[in-house]
Amino acid sequence: MPVSDPLLKSLKYLIEEFYSIDEVVTDGSPYLASFCQTVEHAITKGIKLGSWDHFKSDGQSIRRKQFWTILEYFHASQTLPLAISTAVRAAQNNKSLKHNDGRLRYFIRQCLIRRTLHVVVEFLRTRKEELESSWYDSNEGNQEQHNAATIITHEVLAEQLRSLLLTVSTSITFEINLENFYFLDHTWNIPDMRTVEFVPTQYLGIGMLYIDGYGIITKLRAGSVAADQKDLGIGDLLVTMNEYMLFPAKKSGDNEIVSIWKKCRKKDNPCRLTVIKPRCPATRGIFPPLRRVLSEYQDVMDEYYNTQKERIEEKLREAEERKATSLAPEANKAGTMSVAESNSGCGRHSVTYIGKVFVGEQGGMGEIEHVIKSALVEHSAKAPVEVILEITEIGVLIKTKEPTESKPLRAGKKDNVQSLLGASFDLLADDDIDKVTLPVYSEEDASDIVFNHKFADISSCGKIVRDEKHFCYIAGDTFCTISKQFHGYVFTARSLGQAKLILNSIYQGFKRTTFFM
Repeated sequence: MPVSDPLLKSLKYLIEEFYSIDEVVTDGSPYLASFCQTVEHAITKGIKLGSWDHFKSDGQSIRRKQFWTILEYFHASQTLPLAISTAVRAAQNNKSLKHNDGRLRYFIRQCLIRRTLHVVVEFLRTRKEELESSWYDSNEGNQEQHNAATIITHEVLAEQLRSLLLTVSTSITFEINLENFYFLDHTWNIPDMRTVEFVPTQYLGIGMLYIDGYGIITKLRAGSVAADQKDLGIGDLLVTMNEYMLFPAKKSGDNEIVSIWKKCRKKDNPCRLTVIKPRCPATRGIFPPLRRVLSEYQDVMDEYYNTQKERIEEKLREAEERKATSLAPEANKAGTMSVAESNSGCGRHSVTYIGKVFVGEQGGMGEIEHVIKSALVEHSAKAPVEVILEITEIGVLIKTKEPTESKPLRAGKKDNVQSLLGASFDLLADDDIDKVTLPVYSEEDASDIVFNHKFADISSCGKIVRDEKHFCYIAGDTFCTISKQFHGYVFTARSLGQAKLILNSIYQGFKRTTFFM
């Protein structure tokens, strides 16, 4: 039976997968992390754990640390080839890497870029006796066995490993970002890193929340320079500002984000930010090291909502009492609010619900006009529904109103439809007019909740400039920062003033539930 090793078979399979996709491998490749991890396991297999308490520690982590010690030993003795010595020095000089695990991973990524990974094996094969005497388990008597104790010091297996890595060096191009090293101390998975640059400004418009050293972006204020950057988003991790390290984040001191921002602003220099996106580029799932932090972020926001519950309910009861005593019947029909409700941003509005439109993965302001027009066309044959749009301290509730009767609109009565649809009347075909029915509603509001969206779920809201009464908001199926499914909800207001009041109230809701920088 020929001598082989399961790690070498895995390595060969991963190389073939690289060929099947593309000859250029990037950080977004689904096989890059597995390939690098397999290389690491192959070169560290058989390293002696020594006196390490490996019953309480990760055995592979100890092997990584030991292998890095081997590289530093030969680097200090100036016996390493120049190509390998340069990569070792680069890992040593990277002050962002705090552990030898991260330095070894960075070293391997350096060798992939420099096409010198096979040289590491070639050099270590020349130091077989020294390695077996001090660092590796001996293969003595095991040269013909199917699964040897080590690969590096095994004559046949080391040659197979060298041949595989030589194939990688000569026929596969790695276009990986060596500046993306912030999580190499923890994992082989490489996050999606983005860099943005702002012109000199006095205000960025970024809201931050600190969780265990992670500075998470919680708000991009509308109209700010940060909101105009497509590479910035809610849930991003801020790691550098003008080359100053912000990860792990600090709440005070010279390297705290506000202090660094003041230095940039004082010098009137452009501001350069580096962020880590919450989704992994290879799998599009949540980046594993950020799962706990984002989950805790969600818990913090839920706790905030819960602590406000009694206060919210009390305010709603007071608003109901004020509405019953201070609003005239005409004001109720128009869907207006009391002064106190208006100041708090909360209140109940009687509006007409047009329909719901699927938006897709993007829920930004650029989708508003499309959503409104699509809803008016898709739902033109359906009877409009009178609803109560209630804005609370934590979100938006849509409640139904039961019609007492419904009567069809006769052909030729286009004035009634035009009065209902306003400036969007021209989107309806003549055949659609005959299908419209006009329900007659009572003044009593039903309590059935149709939709319930927290402000954290709502990604945008607005109206078409030339359309006075129609407005909408767009919400995801979960937090808008991580949602991939957005829907638009379109309504008709009683007046332009009411539409603006509702949109402004939703905007105030954003302000009440966000921490600002």
